[in-house]
Amino acid sequence: MPDGVALVLLADRGFADGKLMKYLKEDLGWHFRIRIKCSFQFQLEGRGLKVSSVQLQPGQAYFTPMVVIGKTNPYPNVYLAFAHDKQSNEDWVIVSDQPTNLQTFAQYRLRFCVEESLLDLKSNGFNLEASRLRDKFALSQLCGVIALTMLFLVLQGVQVVASGKLQFLSSLPDPQPAIASKRQQEDSFKREFTVLSRIPAS
Repeated sequence: MPDGVALVLLADRGFADGKLMKYLKEDLGWHFRIRIKCSFQFQLEGRGLKVSSVQLQPGQAYFTPMVVIGKTNPYPNVYLAFAHDKQSNEDWVIVSDQPTNLQTFAQYRLRFCVEESLLDLKSNGFNLEASRLRDKFALSQLCGVIALTMLFLVLQGVQVVASGKLQFLSSLPDPQPAIASKRQQEDSFKREFTVLSRIPAS
């Protein structure tokens, strides 16, 4: 990666692990925004709490000061962002190495932009998981072939644009980014939250 670029890992609940957070922050110097499960524990101002104990009403959000998260592999000096989304009626809890605010949810939402690419690599295209490869060298070779294939296809698209045959891959912001559905995309911009100044009583 180029020098001076701030790298932020966006990950789902399967990656919520204290060892990973420590590796990202202390060894790689990366930032992170990771969604965590309601069963997680954290320590706030000397109190041991479960994530599930923070009960928010629809449309409410709460941001913790610095906390320690986890029980098996606890990791200190992180921040939590809680929200209850009215539209999906779902609780969201994001752990971050930096102080959290409403922007934290907007940052995490960027993770969904890669869903289409992941689908192409999995069941919708290359079906990487179906390879059943266990040898890391063979798997690395296959990933290299997939990466080269994707690069070739992008370069072909650029060549089509350069020849004037089709307007594609403009340098301007994508007017039609990949989205799961128009309704979900529209709903994501309508979210409003009331930010609480203290943790609500469970």
